[in-house]
Amino acid sequence: MHYYFEKYYFDDDTFTLYQNDKPIDLKSNEAKLLALFIKNKDKILSKDRILDEVWGEQVVSEQVVFQNISHLRRVFGNGAITTFSKKGYVWQLSFEPKELKNEEKAPVQLMNKWYTSSYYLYSVITLLLVIIFVLFFGLSSNGSLSNKQLKGQVYVIPFSFSEALDELQVDRIDTLLTRNKLFQSDDHGIDTDVVFRYSDKVREQTQLNNTAILLSGYVSQLDEQMVVEYKLLGAEREWHGYILAKNEALMTNALDKTIGNVQSSGYLNEPNSALLAAKLQLLLERQPDDLSVIYHLIKQEITHQNFDVARALIEKLLIESKLQKNSPYTALALYLKGGIFHQQHAYQHAERYYKQALVLLAETPYSKVAHNIELALAWLAYAQHNTSQLQHHISNASEHARQSGDVLSEVKAQTTGSILSHKLGDLVNRYQYLNTAKSLLIAHEIEQAHFAVIHYHLALFSPSKVEAESYFLKLLGLNKLAKYQWIYESSIEDLLSWYIEQNRWEEAIGLFKTQPESSFNLNQKARVLRAQQDFRGAIQAAKQAFDSARLSYEHNNALHSALLLYQMKPYMNELKVIEYQNYIKIHASKFWIEKHRIELSEVGYFDDLAVN
Repeated sequence: MHYYFEKYYFDDDTFTLYQNDKPIDLKSNEAKLLALFIKNKDKILSKDRILDEVWGEQVVSEQVVFQNISHLRRVFGNGAITTFSKKGYVWQLSFEPKELKNEEKAPVQLMNKWYTSSYYLYSVITLLLVIIFVLFFGLSSNGSLSNKQLKGQVYVIPFSFSEALDELQVDRIDTLLTRNKLFQSDDHGIDTDVVFRYSDKVREQTQLNNTAILLSGYVSQLDEQMVVEYKLLGAEREWHGYILAKNEALMTNALDKTIGNVQSSGYLNEPNSALLAAKLQLLLERQPDDLSVIYHLIKQEITHQNFDVARALIEKLLIESKLQKNSPYTALALYLKGGIFHQQHAYQHAERYYKQALVLLAETPYSKVAHNIELALAWLAYAQHNTSQLQHHISNASEHARQSGDVLSEVKAQTTGSILSHKLGDLVNRYQYLNTAKSLLIAHEIEQAHFAVIHYHLALFSPSKVEAESYFLKLLGLNKLAKYQWIYESSIEDLLSWYIEQNRWEEAIGLFKTQPESSFNLNQKARVLRAQQDFRGAIQAAKQAFDSARLSYEHNNALHSALLLYQMKPYMNELKVIEYQNYIKIHASKFWIEKHRIELSEVGYFDDLAVN
């Protein structure tokens, strides 16, 4: 059956929409939704019916309905679909059905095929011309790609909306949020919760490249203000922020401005972490009152132990957030301020700022922020050896995670309770917390990769190295997630120390055959070869790791390579030794130097510095 309306016709047999006899690119579910609307003109279709008839048993959020309706409105105009609050949607365009006679079907199908093939041939030719144009004109005099190409595209994952918002509001906001952006197919079952909680999974399933950015978020209303908590996901890192505004237009305009600036800065897809602070500084110059920029720059400065700069920025964030009446960022500023005092062992000051932040977050939907503050207070209680307060804050953190339906955050709270109980010698609670975390993962059918944290803690708690070895090997056999990289690396380091102690060389070397080649693993291989006194092989592996780490901007791994090589200086050329010494001198932070002071002293690093 064909349905005709002005310059459009829809082929119900193939779920294909044509405009001026040329096919329009509709995703499968969009075509199904269009067919449902055409066949039910002037009837109100509820969200439940649409979900049932278009998505069937597939588990998706209601946001996909808004997203697909928005796309159809883009094709046919906003008047094509009318929203009836709390009832559903009505199709307004009169598509006239026409059943083709048998003798008409073959020629029409033949013409459709001809148009389709011609269309795709034209598309391929156009694409080739575009590629040639970009390659020819997009390169600057130094051979770098043009800024336009670097910007890529922003793809929207359906936003989640508070139940307090009516459907007319949702339609308006969704239209504003998705303007000038592309739709990401819902075929992967990715919604807002998945974007916020499973970044690795999203990157893998969407095959996110180094120019594209994914956008999603939660929209709600708080004290007569519109609120959007959003997340931008790039190939290398993410950007998380909050915008509060008096109305929908101001909120979405502010979001678009931030997205545009973050996107053009290249921050999300920058492989060199050493450049991030500079990119954030440039962003701050461009948007001095953008709270999300100030916040991310503070975190960057704290990471590099630049506490004086971080404090000044925190004061700026406090002033600006209060002026803009943005309570999430005021709370985050107090949380970060408390965190600096915490790291400097000024526990009373840290506790005061943490608790001020929690007071601000009371009766707000920002449970994730409150969850993190409660965990910080649990670590503070551990530092003060206060077991009852530790348990109180772990309980609160778990409750915040449950309120937001975030299983992994609840697991994090329980595993934090486990390791802190272990550090305090509380053997009963360390297993009780860990078993609760394991039960949560099982009950919610969370993928096996997340069990790495359970196996790691069981290895740490094991009474013997033999038992610990079995847990380490089990977690190293799981699929790898970026968030647990520290667990994999720590496990390999502990395993190798055990194998070297036992002279189990074959197993030590065999460990690298099951792991991807990386600068970290090359460093560990060099450790083994050095322990075997194969200095030639160890130097070769460490040099390879040093070069690989620098090319990948992995300065921490490069520092470990330089230290390893420095430890083997009797077997190397003196000029090469000075190169590694200088690398440590230039790139090592005070924290790194203090952490490795004993090793550096043993090889005469500080004496050599005084001489050179």
